[in-house]
Amino acid sequence: MLNLYSEEIDLRTIGMNVYYLLRKNLKETLISQRQDLTYQSILLRSQMSEEYRRKYEREITRLIELGHFTPYPSQDAMSIDVESDYDKSLKLPFVIHNGKKLYFPHKYTVAQAVEAYRGYICGDRLLGKGEDFAPHQYQSKDYCVHDGDVVVDVGCAEALFSLDLIEQASKIYLIERNSIWKAPLQSTFAPFKDKVVFVQKLASDKDGRTTVSLPSLLRSETSSPLFIKMDIEGYESKVVRTLLPLLREKEGITMSCCTYHNNNDATTLEQLFQQIGYQYEFSKGYMLFARYDQPVAPYFRHGVIRASNRMFHS
Repeated sequence: MLNLYSEEIDLRTIGMNVYYLLRKNLKETLISQRQDLTYQSILLRSQMSEEYRRKYEREITRLIELGHFTPYPSQDAMSIDVESDYDKSLKLPFVIHNGKKLYFPHKYTVAQAVEAYRGYICGDRLLGKGEDFAPHQYQSKDYCVHDGDVVVDVGCAEALFSLDLIEQASKIYLIERNSIWKAPLQSTFAPFKDKVVFVQKLASDKDGRTTVSLPSLLRSETSSPLFIKMDIEGYESKVVRTLLPLLREKEGITMSCCTYHNNNDATTLEQLFQQIGYQYEFSKGYMLFARYDQPVAPYFRHGVIRASNRMFHS
């Protein structure tokens, strides 16, 4: 009986593995088809419209040179060497970033951790200051983290952005609902635990067992300036709406929100910041994103909007 039961379990496990593999392959196939359709549509539109071709000349030229879809057609390629290893006591892989260990989930191999880190640095260019055509940069010369700021990293994942400025910030909120990042985040920020608040919840419009509202979370932050960064898979505008009273009332707030997940995110967030009188800018260059929805013309999207009610001079 035990042997038969074990065989049933094994067969069930094998069946589930095959199911998830097929589903993963189908998803990747659909994404690939969507990306190829977007690429072909851009080339066709550029042939039909001189105005379109001029507006996105840098991106279209790059796409033609590559001969295929890329999410970052504005920027040139780059590469870096990465120091990495495996922490046997924590059972986690890590890379070295500016002399600090950045940990990844246990299911990652060291090679996968290195690949992810290279993607953040060379592909996404997350840590730039807006000086080049890299649309996923959260900061620029005017819209940036200042010494002593409280940083609110919404959708932090591995929290490379926060680790990069850990000495500069007076306090950091790490908000990430995905449990796979719990152990890596705690390990990465163990040397700085006195200035880090971990929030394993989804940023939302209400507080609950699995959700947190930013207005209530930040209620006690009455004196320090805030830098709020959001990368939450297309829910940025929803969360910004919940923050509008705080954004109106408190001085010294800078926001940096991703705008590429949905077709209308950039327009919606721009209107929200106009509504409350914030100065704002979009990151340089454009992105292509063909995953969650079917992109519509003009296909190219702003990557990040930065907004602030601080006084600064260009």
